[in-house]
Amino acid sequence: MAHGCVFAMVNLANMLTLGPKKCRDYSRAVELLKMAMAKDDPEAFNMMGLCYREGRGVPQDDAEAFRYYKLGYEKGAGPVSAYNLGRCYYLGRGVDKNPDIAKKLFKEAEDGGFPVQFLSDSNK
Repeated sequence: MAHGCVFAMVNLANMLTLGPKKCRDYSRAVELLKMAMAKDDPEAFNMMGLCYREGRGVPQDDAEAFRYYKLGYEKGAGPVSAYNLGRCYYLGRGVDKNPDIAKKLFKEAEDGGFPVQFLSDSNK
């Protein structure tokens, strides 16, 4: 149990979501993320977006993924949230496609140290 430490909650949720398959527990990860979101942790919102995008512990829902990615981004989750939000705009997942917004978010992610690899340099 994370015992109220938001950093520990989010890190444990990350491991339970993305770690080795034998350690994965999506339901527990979602519980931890909800507790961390109740404490307004930006990374928790971003991780919840991933859960909705992939249907891990919650039903797969692109609109909910976008909503949580956007909340994480607005709360300051950093370059990975800019990338995730940009990806939604680029692919039209949970939001209408908007390449201009996607390019700005991808640039922000790259400037923050998060590599944007699935696009060629001419598409950024």
